[in-house]
Amino acid sequence: MSVLDTCVDVFNREVENSDTLKNLFDLNHLRGLEVIRVAYDDFVAILTHLGIEDPKVIADLAARPMRNNFDIYKGEVTRKVYPSVVCNYAFTQGVLTQESAEHLGLQFSNFFEESAKEYVEEGDIASRFLAITQGITKFLDFIGPLNYERSLMLTFLFETEWLLGAIETQYSRDVFYKCSAEADGDPN
Repeated sequence: MSVLDTCVDVFNREVENSDTLKNLFDLNHLRGLEVIRVAYDDFVAILTHLGIEDPKVIADLAARPMRNNFDIYKGEVTRKVYPSVVCNYAFTQGVLTQESAEHLGLQFSNFFEESAKEYVEEGDIASRFLAITQGITKFLDFIGPLNYERSLMLTFLFETEWLLGAIETQYSRDVFYKCSAEADGDPN
């Protein structure tokens, strides 16, 4: 098993054992447009806080696969995407190793659980994304300060993992057919 798989698997094991985390990532009842609006706004806020130029352009890049490929957000997809983004990010920064993979997966789930308990308000989508954003922020702070270059890496990983999430679900046919049609020059 790869270090990335270990990190993600430990995180998901902790989610399965926590009602708080299961609830945090269960976005099934939310429409895609509700989710993407909040996620995009969170990206803009984080990037603006970091003093990044053109935060809306970068946020759009990160959020585009969410907007283009998901009508709803299944819990199994969100539980794959978020730990994959952060575990991959930790790997790119040289922090995720075979020796640290289990610890980081556990630490990541702990950050999310703490944030969920602090921020989630029943029925409030914005509070869930605030908790998710705070969980990611805590983990990123744990790894090291987020600067412009690192924020671009994180944006790229977020975009890639949501696109992979779409490909690996029932949305994959839409993505496959759209890409095939575009590659073949089919305007339909």
